Amino acid sequence: MSPDRSRRLEWWLTRVGLPAVGLALIAILIGRSAYDRASLEPFYDAEAGAFPLRRDGLFGGVLHHGGRSVVVGCTAVLVLGAALGWRNPRWSSRARRFAYLAACLLVTVAITGAWKKLADQTTPWDTLGFGGTKAWPGSDGRASLWDVVGSPGAHASSGFAWVSLYFVGASLRSRHRWLWAAPGLLLGLLFAFAQHARGAHQPSHEPWSIAVAWIVAGVLAVLFRRLGWLTWSEFDAPPVQPVVTRERALPWLVGASVALCGLAFLAADQCTEVLGSQPAGLRTPFEYVVVLITAAGLGITAGLLTDKLQSLREREASRRGAARAPLAGSESDGCRRPTRGA
Repeated sequence: MSPDRSRRLEWWLTRVGLPAVGLALIAILIGRSAYDRASLEPFYDAEAGAFPLRRDGLFGGVLHHGGRSVVVGCTAVLVLGAALGWRNPRWSSRARRFAYLAACLLVTVAITGAWKKLADQTTPWDTLGFGGTKAWPGSDGRASLWDVVGSPGAHASSGFAWVSLYFVGASLRSRHRWLWAAPGLLLGLLFAFAQHARGAHQPSHEPWSIAVAWIVAGVLAVLFRRLGWLTWSEFDAPPVQPVVTRERALPWLVGASVALCGLAFLAADQCTEVLGSQPAGLRTPFEYVVVLITAAGLGITAGLLTDKLQSLREREASRRGAARAPLAGSESDGCRRPTRGA
């Protein structure tokens, strides 16, 4: 086997195969355990016979309907940007990255949606003990193949689909390409927690959601590379003399990740406030953590904006200095004033 083929096989095995198998096993084990159902009980109000957070403004409005609208809007923007810049030499590389991200979002959501329909997925709030009339999957002793395997969550998958940013970072030869996957992981986990608290998904759905999103991102990245639309490599040779360069996207990746962490703490705070299940004495420390995360997020944002403004001023000052240099040289080399004399 040639070295190139061996490295490609190693990449498929370590980057796609092993993570997919591991996540599949985790999903099946959680789905066959008592935890899958028991984890929903703290979010269910037996007296009201419903999940209180199902129609909550933050969970049902912002994180579910609002999050879905944001993902749809971003996908539309990516498709439009790819279409407008595809034939423009100046924007073609960026347009192809837009097309790749849009394709990952559309394919991931399409696969998870079709999977849910084939599996005839049962929503927890429709099951016995949670205000519904259907049996919990597999609880009647007649577990089907779909009950054993499980299925993904479409809403969480739309968040996890953004892990495809990893390959965008790889195409830009980023030294922090794993950080490019952080916003997608955090957004997917936030969507998953929201659906879990609303009684829409059980935990066994989420490993499948991550697996589908990552497999789609990897397969489409390889396809786009073969078509010449996305240039990236997992085996970039290190430079002889490493050059420290500023990655313009890094501040935005950090800012987006911190913002999603802050939103997650806000959701957890809202959850405990509505359910009233927070242990005594934990409220004040939790508020301190929320304030700390909020302050850190605002501070980091202000710092990043200040750094950006300073870099723009330095760039403008250097540009003006370079523009004045030829003028100064022409004045010094020009005609000298005539001296008085005969």
